[in-house]
Amino acid sequence: MKKVYRICKNNIYCIPVIIFVGSYEECEEYRKRRFKLQPKKQRFYAGYSDFLEDTKTGEFLGFIWMPRYTHTISNMGTLSHECLHIAMRILEVCNIQITFDNHEALAYLHGHIFEEALASILHSTSKTKA
Repeated sequence: MKKVYRICKNNIYCIPVIIFVGSYEECEEYRKRRFKLQPKKQRFYAGYSDFLEDTKTGEFLGFIWMPRYTHTISNMGTLSHECLHIAMRILEVCNIQITFDNHEALAYLHGHIFEEALASILHSTSKTKA
């Protein structure tokens, strides 16, 4: 299975998201190589999300790590959870405040990121099985 998925090319806020599926050590090595980040001690085990600046382009991007993705309810829940964190950070960077009276932007963006993430991962896994 492919390890790195770049999604959300068409998101209205123009902030891409990368999903890394693999061991924590592999993820930290990728982050060190791609973003010049020093590896951190593992604190999360089901997944985590982060907001990074690409050292090559200067663009901001969301980053999600999951140790595995097997399209189970548990994995889909974790992926959705991490997509919500990314959606909130994107809106924060774009200076859009979320309140109970103004939460549609978050709902739509979260749904979009989650759908794109699922489509990217499922498209990749269906290619490797063929």
